[in-house]
Amino acid sequence: MFSALVMACYGSELNLVYWKPIQTGQDSDTTKLKKLTGLPEIHFRESLYHFAYPAAPHYAGCLEGIQIDTDIFSQNLLKFANSNHIIEGVGGLNVPVNDSKLVIDILAILKMPVILVVSPGLGTINHSLLSLEALQNRNIPILGFYVYGRKNDLLENNIHTIQIFSGVTCLGSLDVPVSIQASEDFVLFTKENFDSEGRVKKVLTREL
Repeated sequence: MFSALVMACYGSELNLVYWKPIQTGQDSDTTKLKKLTGLPEIHFRESLYHFAYPAAPHYAGCLEGIQIDTDIFSQNLLKFANSNHIIEGVGGLNVPVNDSKLVIDILAILKMPVILVVSPGLGTINHSLLSLEALQNRNIPILGFYVYGRKNDLLENNIHTIQIFSGVTCLGSLDVPVSIQASEDFVLFTKENFDSEGRVKKVLTREL
């Protein structure tokens, strides 16, 4: 959903391309983004791997007799790592890509800049700080973190605490109501509510 917000708000203006290199499960995030944003095909790149079973790539691929070649995978990522691509991960930093490499291992090799998307509720301080520390320990550039999910009484303190202990800037927070399904409504909601202070745009344009 964070990728959808970015694409709906800045896809045309910044000529962004959404790419989820690894997809698992019958549903396609790329297809969902196309429907939500209403952007033309030129703003989307098809996945390198799409496994039918909804599981971590190492297992979903194993069920189909396929193991992701991380050298080929990294070479493909490297082509677009410093371009106008919004590259979405799969599952999380420590999700296995194959039997020997995690997602974060690929990021460490390529030094790809990361926006970490976190949840707003109970437990997010621990999860977020662990993830940010893992990125920092591997010298992976962090553009900031973004909080996606329903606002609650903990939100402001959670954001403050994560920033204080990690030294990483929060780029904003938002939740899209479940009632918003149509592309026109989603784009309108995004334009009115997403990135009102321009923090996301600032880090994106710095990297493009």
